[in-house]
Amino acid sequence: RTTLYTSDGDKPVHLSAQVHAAPRAGYFTPYTVAPEVDTIAVPDFDLDLLGHSYFAQAEALLHDIYDLMRHNAAPAQRQRIQAAFEEGQTFWRLSK
Repeated sequence: RTTLYTSDGDKPVHLSAQVHAAPRAGYFTPYTVAPEVDTIAVPDFDLDLLGHSYFAQAEALLHDIYDLMRHNAAPAQRQRIQAAFEEGQTFWRLSK
């Protein structure tokens, strides 16, 4: 399974979008939703200056990655994940 974690606090992804004048997968909005990809919006954990290493520092996210890798569980079957809907698209939200 393929999973895309997005965060509005990820400054390098935001900067890349500005430099290249094009949206980037992984930046918060608009969400990148694609077939066969689980898009998960991650809250702003505010753990470091760049906001780019949240995946390795936030307990909720580490737990989700563990469930994903260990059990290959779909988002609906993982703890702390809720379905979300915006602009006609379905994606997932990770709670802190």
